[in-house]
Amino acid sequence: MKRFCKQALLLVLMLLLLVPGAAAYDEENADSGESPVCSAWAQEEIARAETLHLLYPGLPQDYRAPIIRMDFCQMALTYAAARCGRDYDGFLAMVLEERVPHGEDGEALLAFEDCEGEGALAATAAHHLGIVYGKAPGRFDPQGIITRQEAAAMLARAYEAVGGSRPWKGEDALYSIEYYFTDSAEVSPWARNDVATVAYWKVMNGVSEGVFAPEGTFSIEQCAATFLRLWDRNPDGWTVFDLE
Repeated sequence: MKRFCKQALLLVLMLLLLVPGAAAYDEENADSGESPVCSAWAQEEIARAETLHLLYPGLPQDYRAPIIRMDFCQMALTYAAARCGRDYDGFLAMVLEERVPHGEDGEALLAFEDCEGEGALAATAAHHLGIVYGKAPGRFDPQGIITRQEAAAMLARAYEAVGGSRPWKGEDALYSIEYYFTDSAEVSPWARNDVATVAYWKVMNGVSEGVFAPEGTFSIEQCAATFLRLWDRNPDGWTVFDLE
């Protein structure tokens, strides 16, 4: 009897050790730097985005986490770089040289006061491409969590920045935000056109049937998937920069 009790106790202890370990597996991998962790629904799109060089290499490894504004900005530049046939660094250097004003010392004039290092240059380049405007004059809020309506705006602007155009509005009911979302009244006036655009393109969907949730968060894997869908709208790309 005593032997049976000891075996039972050992089995219980093993189960207690194994279950938390299994539950924490994804979280541990997310911090290990070995390979990104993403949801099952995103795996195929993440793999395609990687082969097309649409993933900014500095992203956190847990792709299920909400994406911050700076990471989304750098993903937008990565998309634009790939669309123009450049790597990220080469594209960033080109934009800084050709599109950004420079001071008397020859350095690019930064668009935002609250960004540092390479991030400051990225936000400045994205600003002069018309992709980001900031939260207030001189303020980008680089570590802020991006909202779904902000994501919609940056996606639509990134598409335009590399030569794409929005659909003609006209009398087309399919271009009306009310056609897609029952909570359209909650979308900020500045973002309504952008949300309608990405819904029309089938690039960005709601969180549930008929619900967009404009102030909701947007994950890294959702960001990657939507830039891939944006890419698929025109696989041949455009030549809008002097690439010589």
